[in-house]
Amino acid sequence: MNAFPLLVMCGLGSWLLRVMLITIVPARHMPNAFVAALDYVAPAVLAAVVTAELTDVIRGNPTDSARVLLAVAVIGLIAWRTRNLAATSGTGLLAVLLLDFGALLH
Repeated sequence: MNAFPLLVMCGLGSWLLRVMLITIVPARHMPNAFVAALDYVAPAVLAAVVTAELTDVIRGNPTDSARVLLAVAVIGLIAWRTRNLAATSGTGLLAVLLLDFGALLH
């Protein structure tokens, strides 16, 4: 079975939910507690992605685990020192590209 149609349907469903929330419920009508809680969504999603990646890598090759753990440590250090989302995201992207490029060379 081809997973592409399912992927497209999930993407459209996610997009529709976002658009409906933005258009039907404007930010000025949302409770203050809800708006304040939205500040924690991005860090929670990032933590979930990192946890899933680390869990997958740790179960695999120990060498790959060490590389990914090192990359996560560097990204965490950049995030902590700069407090800049763009710098952290750029470092993360660079780390992933280097890890993937390194995997292609082996």
